Amino acid sequence: MHPALIKLLRLRGRALSRRLLRGIRSPRGIIFAVIGGVIIASWVLSAVVGIAFSERGDPARVTTYMPLILLAFFLLFLLGGAGRQSLLFSPSEVDFLFPGPFTRRDLLFYKITGSTIGIALSSLFILIFSLRHANHWLGAIVGTFLALQFVHLLSMFIGLMAQTASARLAARARWIILAAIAAALILAAFQAAPNLSAAGVVEFIEQARQTPAARILLAPFAVHAAIFTAPDLWPEATMWAAIGAAMNIALIGLIIWSDRDFLESAAASSRTHYDRMMKAAHSGGLRTWDARRAAKMRLPRPPRMGGVGPILHRQMLNALRASRGLVVTLVLLLVVAGVLLRNAAVDESLLGLLFGACAYITFFLSMMLRFDFRGDIDHMDLLKSLPLRAEAIVLGELLTPVLMVTVFQCGIVALAYAFVADLPWWVIVVPPFGLVLNLLWLEMENVFFLLYPTRRAFAGPADIQMMGRGIVIMMAKLFIVGLMGAACAGLGVVGWIVTGGSWAVTIGIGWLGMVAIGAAMVPAVATAFRRFDVSRDIPG
Repeated sequence: MHPALIKLLRLRGRALSRRLLRGIRSPRGIIFAVIGGVIIASWVLSAVVGIAFSERGDPARVTTYMPLILLAFFLLFLLGGAGRQSLLFSPSEVDFLFPGPFTRRDLLFYKITGSTIGIALSSLFILIFSLRHANHWLGAIVGTFLALQFVHLLSMFIGLMAQTASARLAARARWIILAAIAAALILAAFQAAPNLSAAGVVEFIEQARQTPAARILLAPFAVHAAIFTAPDLWPEATMWAAIGAAMNIALIGLIIWSDRDFLESAAASSRTHYDRMMKAAHSGGLRTWDARRAAKMRLPRPPRMGGVGPILHRQMLNALRASRGLVVTLVLLLVVAGVLLRNAAVDESLLGLLFGACAYITFFLSMMLRFDFRGDIDHMDLLKSLPLRAEAIVLGELLTPVLMVTVFQCGIVALAYAFVADLPWWVIVVPPFGLVLNLLWLEMENVFFLLYPTRRAFAGPADIQMMGRGIVIMMAKLFIVGLMGAACAGLGVVGWIVTGGSWAVTIGIGWLGMVAIGAAMVPAVATAFRRFDVSRDIPG
């Protein structure tokens, strides 16, 4: 690699350290950094204590599940286009590096070296939480690093081939790879299906892992599991590490060999990716439909409702046109939930676990679905100039993510009613309570966003100030929503005492209390919207 590119990598590292240190010059930055540092230290300390005092994990479980996890990472990279993104350049890199005295291979090695440094840091972070499952710490380090690098290089090679091929051919090849992997997984599940009734979900996965189809599919990833669980460094761990390193070197050779039209395709893809990043600020980072297909999507116009209807229609149309990745993800989650409910022995504990996972997913959906003020940060001047009441604008902005999350929750409840014979009584109250809870949570999200506006950013593990800021705001939101829930629970207890133990009255009073709090929060969000100053509060 050219010496100038090596120096550029060093300067990028220094710039990252300066950016992290620059944020802690103010008192607020110091507080956020201290909180983030305490959280990271507690995670590391808990992992170290677990390694020191807990029993070693079962190597057989690691051999079974680690290849499946690596395959899942590869599929996520393939679906999300991470391989293509690793070969993309920023506008400044295109302007300064492409005309410079660098060959195609110099620039490829520059991207591979930069990603390798990031993989090494990520491997150390992951190792803290997975070391107790390994037989030797050195084998765990080498196995984790080689596994992550293999997945990254494989997705990078596929991304490079997709860049140099036509768009239609690249999409067709990607779906062929996905179809082949899906066929192998379905065949493995079919071969293990006769034992499904006698075994649980864990035993079924272990039996499917031993089928010929699964062994062939997972063979490249099984090498890294063998390094991780090798009982001795010599000769077993060394032999498997040599095989893993040889696979990575072979992938690097394939990447170098297929760089014929790399510069031209990388420049065009980088410009396209930069445009998509600008659109992602409004769609919450969701994968969108094709532009021509999205332009044809229409929705019926709702009633005006004092100005709520037009804003709701605009946000719903934006969500529909930017919901490709969301639709695929939610359908897969619903299919997994349906399989669990259909094939497993369902009791209240499993239902509680399933609905707990649903609440956890809902929590992240509320952060992804930014079809509200968070996605309209660049259009705040337009919203504030509308001849509408602030409360109407707030309702129009909030209803789209609230309804989308509620539809997902209703899908989980519908699957429960379709596949489970005797459901507990509390399942029926999940949709109405979920609707109000979604409204309350998204009201809090938008209140804090309007008071402390920030653009969507992905903080790395080293950005402790950003992590501390997020933790402080999250704790504040959880505390306020918890107080609201406690007040509603208190009203329900009063109803229980007055009516002599009527569950219907208790639940009804609690739900009406939540509705009243949600309605009272609308003026609070409207006040935060009025106080928002477009000349001062829009972040750069």
